[in-house]
This record gives sequence, C-alpha cells and structure tokens, in this order.
Amino acid sequence: MELLDDEWLPDQDEQLLKAVDAACAESHTRAAGRLDYGRGCPACCQGPFPINRLDALRLQRGLAELAEHDAAGAQAIVLAAGHEVSALAADFPGDGERGVLVEEEQGREAFFARHGARPCPVLDVRSGRCQLYAHRPITCRTFGPPVHLGGRDLEPCEVCFRGSAADEQACRVAPDAGGLEDAILDRLEALEGDQGETVIAYALARTALQPGPRRAR
Repeated sequence: MELLDDEWLPDQDEQLLKAVDAACAESHTRAAGRLDYGRGCPACCQGPFPINRLDALRLQRGLAELAEHDAAGAQAIVLAAGHEVSALAADFPGDGERGVLVEEEQGREAFFARHGARPCPVLDVRSGRCQLYAHRPITCRTFGPPVHLGGRDLEPCEVCFRGSAADEQACRVAPDAGGLEDAILDRLEALEGDQGETVIAYALARTALQPGPRRAR
C-alpha cells in the first residue's frame, strides 16, 4: 500500500497552483482593462462555498505555517472559523458535526444564499486582505476572469469583469487543462477514503493546526 505522507502532496499541489496561476495571469493579460479587481474585492470574499479535500488540506497547511511566526494571527483565524461554524451549523446542508456537505446542488443553494453576506473567516475585514492568500482554494484563485474549469465554462465576476460575450470567450482560459487536481483528489481518496466537500470555516475550526495526511499503518 502507498504511504500517505506529507511529501508528495505539497509537491503535487505546488504544480497545480503554478498551472492555475499561470493560466489566470494569461487571462488577466488578455482582459487588460476589462478586468479590474478594485471594482469588486473583497466582496467576493463573502459567503460560504464548497471546497474539496485538497483545498482544506492546503488551508490547514497555510494556517500551520502562519502559526510558526504569528501564533496570535493564526489563533484569531481559528476563533473566527469557530464562530462561523456556530452560525452555520443549525441549517448546514449535510453533516453539521463533521461539516461534510450533501452532494445534491439543490440542497446547498438555499444555504449558500442565506449566508451569502457573511465574511470569510480568513478575511481581514480591516484591510480587505486574505490572511492565507498563498494557500487559498482553487475557487478563490480562479474567480474573476472567465475560465473553463470542471468541464464547464464559468462566468467571470460580474463586478470585476466588463466586456461582451465575445470578450469573455477571448479571455477564457483552462487553469487545469491536464486534470491534475482530479488526479490528486483521486489519490487522496484512495489513501484516506472519501472525505466529501466542506466549507472554509469547518476546515479551519475543527482541524486547525492539525498536520496533513499521516502515514498509513
């Protein structure tokens, strides 16, 4: 059996993030003045949304790294995430104890809409900056420009991007054309079982500062 350790995952994730960031940078170049984050940010950092196991582990790794040089800052994120879990648990669409979302989209949509004005627990509301920016989920990295992701053409941010349908098509990129994220998730599932999807608050409140995957015995 393959060992589930801390070495392969960060390396593979780094490759994924480089590909995603490079593709989005290309879209930004194509968009030029059509894409201006100053028009919308940090409004996009409000409301829960689904994140996968890889996103959750990346955030936890980022939190652990932050704690090494800013323990108070890391603890503040944990506290904010805990408050968010308390606010979300009552009508969480899935396992409210573990924070595992139901798979059906319809079961999630009303929940996300109800809580859409809540700031992300990782957002510093005073500065408008993400405190785990380098470790943010793929959804955060790709929101803004028009992208092709998960087999779908996703719309650009309606506030940050201004252009015609033809402009959108010209600027659209495929951040993970090689399917590396799916390959990593398949490997994780094979090693530790299906963990399902969650939201940022649960990922950081209940497994905060916990190391990544451990070696299988």
